[in-house]
Amino acid sequence: MRRKRWVAILLVVILMLFPFLSYADIGEDEQSDHSTSVHASGTGVSNGKDEVIYANLNATGMLENVYVVNIFDVIEAGVIHDYGNYERVKNLTDLSDLSFKDQKVEFTADEGSFYYQGYLQDTPLPWNVSVSYLLNGESVTADQLAGGEGELRIQIETSANEQVDSLFYENYLLQVTITFDSDLAKVTEAEGATVANAGKNQQLTFTVMPEQDADLTVMADVNDFEMDGIEIAAIPPSMAIDVPDNELTDEMRTLSDAIEELNNGVADLRAGASELHEGTTSLEDGSSQFHGGINEVSEASDDLLEASATIHSSLQQISRALNESSFDGDLDGVTELSEGLKQIGEGLDEGAEGLTQLHENYQRILATLDEVISEIPDHAISEEDIAKLYESGADVEVVTKLVESYSASLTVKGTYHAVNEGLRAVDDNLPLMSSSLTEMATALTTISNGLSSSLSDFEQLEALDELVTGLNEMASQYGEFHNGLVSYMDGIGELAHSYSDLHEGIGELADGTAEFERGVRELEEGTEELYEATSDLPEQMEDEINEMIGEYDKSDLDVVSFVSEQNEHVDSVQFIMQTASISLEEEELVEEEEQEEGFWSRFIRLFVS
Repeated sequence: MRRKRWVAILLVVILMLFPFLSYADIGEDEQSDHSTSVHASGTGVSNGKDEVIYANLNATGMLENVYVVNIFDVIEAGVIHDYGNYERVKNLTDLSDLSFKDQKVEFTADEGSFYYQGYLQDTPLPWNVSVSYLLNGESVTADQLAGGEGELRIQIETSANEQVDSLFYENYLLQVTITFDSDLAKVTEAEGATVANAGKNQQLTFTVMPEQDADLTVMADVNDFEMDGIEIAAIPPSMAIDVPDNELTDEMRTLSDAIEELNNGVADLRAGASELHEGTTSLEDGSSQFHGGINEVSEASDDLLEASATIHSSLQQISRALNESSFDGDLDGVTELSEGLKQIGEGLDEGAEGLTQLHENYQRILATLDEVISEIPDHAISEEDIAKLYESGADVEVVTKLVESYSASLTVKGTYHAVNEGLRAVDDNLPLMSSSLTEMATALTTISNGLSSSLSDFEQLEALDELVTGLNEMASQYGEFHNGLVSYMDGIGELAHSYSDLHEGIGELADGTAEFERGVRELEEGTEELYEATSDLPEQMEDEINEMIGEYDKSDLDVVSFVSEQNEHVDSVQFIMQTASISLEEEELVEEEEQEEGFWSRFIRLFVS
């Protein structure tokens, strides 16, 4: 029985040792083959490498551990060397071993990508990260926050770590990403963050520019709170940023050209305003002369009518005297009468010529005014439009002058339209008045010539009858003339009275155009100044943009290895930091499993039982 037991034990020992002995032989063969392949393959060639630094932080931002994934682009198979202050390394590409000694890593790689991971020891990051939590106004730890409810405030601060080379801090931007479960948190404040929704999660992303410290705040209403760790990625803004010549610069050129057109338009407007003011000033001067003249005529109306009445009475007396055969042959009075009528006729002719000249000037001035006034736009600009113009960011002083000029132009147009009917009436009546004066002058001249002719023929007594007949006709004709003169002077009186209002309106028009011209002149000065300031706006903006872009364009950054100064040909270095997640601990229920009888137990039992 005892012998059977020893045989069983011996068989068990042999069976247990056999696999290990076989494995040892195989492993020894593989190790030797591997060593052979390393030396046989020679030195490999890599087209540079990338470093991705992963850092695990606790919930408050304190560094816990750092590891690096090194990515090589192998263009010629063979032995590759790398360096790093690692505690240990791990091959992520295949099952071959890595040689690591005195911070030197050696491995054999085929063409293509090769990955290995190194765990850094006592290596600080270029940034200090601090995360704090307040729940309902009270500071809490991550453990206390898990499952919490109320108003949550998360404060994230980043700054330069003075113990590390400032290269990465000065040239890398940070992207801070916080992800909330929308069922557990409703964000109420996240100034400066870009918000994106991914399923039921809400993602907040902050960007911190190079050489900038950050003080980020997120507010949220939470219940049964949990959240994934905060992720902080550090990357160089390596993409070269070019000025969009075809868009931004062209738009600025369009704006500059528009301001130039505005300036030219205002200059034309100023020239038109000056011409308008000159026209209204001439109109006012002519109106003043006409107003003064018509007032003089109106004021002399009584004397003129009295003189005309005397002439009419004298003609009647002479006619009666001749008819009564009491004429003594003295014709001196008739001669004086003839000369007086002639002088009055000549005066009326001069008045008619003056009115004709006034009419021509009136027409010229009115035509000029019509042309200038018609060039003033009829655009109806509302108070709302003016308010928008002030809110557009344009120069307030220029906008104010523009609005004042617009208001003045409306006043000028309104005043002109108000007096235009009166001006047209005067223009229409001037030819009639001139014609009437001409007719009266012609009539008086005819009478005067008739008297002179009659007197010259009165050498023979037989011509007396003809003289009497002629004087009777003249007396009758002059009566009609006198009645017409009375009506005419009544019209002159009414015209003088009504023209005072018209002349006052013309004065207001002249004052309005003067104010309009001053406003447009000031506006022109403003637009000229604006044009001079913006004529090279595209170039100015391009220079400013280039200067601003230069501060953040790191496309020419000479990338260096984060893990060792001995590493060369490093294409990129990236950092990914993540804080610990905040979650409730789940209680694990450990069930006692029924222990099944193993193969060895059953095998031994065959020999022992």
